[in-house]
Amino acid sequence: MLRCDELTERVTDYLEGQISLAARVEVYVHLHRCSDCRKYLGQIKETVRLLGQLAVPPSIANVGGLLARFRRTQLAGPSRPNGGTLRLVVAD
Repeated sequence: MLRCDELTERVTDYLEGQISLAARVEVYVHLHRCSDCRKYLGQIKETVRLLGQLAVPPSIANVGGLLARFRRTQLAGPSRPNGGTLRLVVAD
């Protein structure tokens, strides 16, 4: 069975339709059983939607900086609830 941390690694490919049918089914089954991951998926979808509304797209430098910060947080971050799942919260 797919774990939450595995789902977070696949979520982008899942949304872009870049995973196999078997992997897609695993994600679907996991989402059916896990409300936290359904919320996470909803947050990712909302983030994509909001980023698509930006008047000026983020520069490559900014994206690189964000990715570097995310990776540092993942490597050195404190223990997290829910098995280490990283949560992205989008506020109005």
